[in-house]
Amino acid sequence: MKIAVTGARGMLASVLVRKLLSLGHAVLPLDLPEHDLLQLAAVKNYLTAERPEFIYNCAALTDVDLCETEVEKARAINALAAGNLAEIAVALDAPILQISTDYVFAGDADRPYLPSAPTAPLSVYGQTKAEGERLISQAPKHFIVRTAWLYGHNGKNFVETMLKQAQVRPSLQVVDDQRGAPTFVDDFVEALVLFLPCREYGIYHFTNSGETTWYGFAQEFWAILGIPTPLYPCATREFPRPAPRPAYSVLDLTKTQSVLKIEIPSWQDAIRRYLSGRNPAGVR
Repeated sequence: MKIAVTGARGMLASVLVRKLLSLGHAVLPLDLPEHDLLQLAAVKNYLTAERPEFIYNCAALTDVDLCETEVEKARAINALAAGNLAEIAVALDAPILQISTDYVFAGDADRPYLPSAPTAPLSVYGQTKAEGERLISQAPKHFIVRTAWLYGHNGKNFVETMLKQAQVRPSLQVVDDQRGAPTFVDDFVEALVLFLPCREYGIYHFTNSGETTWYGFAQEFWAILGIPTPLYPCATREFPRPAPRPAYSVLDLTKTQSVLKIEIPSWQDAIRRYLSGRNPAGVR
C-alpha cells in the first residue's frame, strides 16, 4: 500500500514511517522544508500525482505554551492544514487518520473520557486541535485518534528532561495534580498501523493503560533507574504556565481495544521498555 505520512520527521511519525516500511508499504514522508502543508495547491498536486491509498496526519504545533502567543500559526498548522488534507483525501477516496489530543477536553471529569464525550478545550492548542478534528470529520473516511503524554526515543520528552535535570539539580518538584496516562510512541505506532484495513471510521483513544500523575510517572522511572536525586510532589499553581493544562485527561480505551482487537500495555510496562531501549546518551 502507498501511504502518506505528514510531520514525518517528528517523534511519532518517524517511528511510524519506519514501521510502515518494515511492513513492506511504500511511504510518502511529508515534512518541512520540502512540503509545507499550508501550501494547499503544492501539496494537492504532489499527493494527486502520487495517489496515496491512506494518509496519516501527524503534523502539529505541539508546543502548548507557544500556541498561546502564536495563535494564527497554531490554527494554520493544527486546523487549516488538517482541513486541506481532508479535502485531498476526499478527492483521492483515501482514508485519513488525524492524530489528536487529550487537550480537547476541559479536564473536569471524574472518569475516563469516552471518544463521544463533548469537547471543551481550555487552551489555544486544544481549541485548534478540536477545530482540526471538526475539519477532518468532513471526510467520510476518517479516523481521529486522540492520545496524551507522548514520549519516545526520537524527540524531546518528559522522561529525558527529568533525567537531565536530575544530573544538575539537588532536588526536583513534579506536578501531582494533573492526572492522565503516559503513552510510549512505539506502542502507539503498533496500534496506528492496525487502522490501515479498518473500516469502522470515527474517533478513537490511545494511551498506555492505567493512569497516574506526572509525579507518579517520574517516581516510577526514578525507582527503575535508582536515581538518588530527591523528588517532591507539587501543585500546578506552583509552576504557572501560559497554557492551562487539563487536570484530568484519562482517555477511555474500550472502543480502541474492541475494534482493533488488542490489549494495550500498561504505562508501567511501557516505561520499562522505553528505558531499556535508551542509548547511554539519552535520546537517540
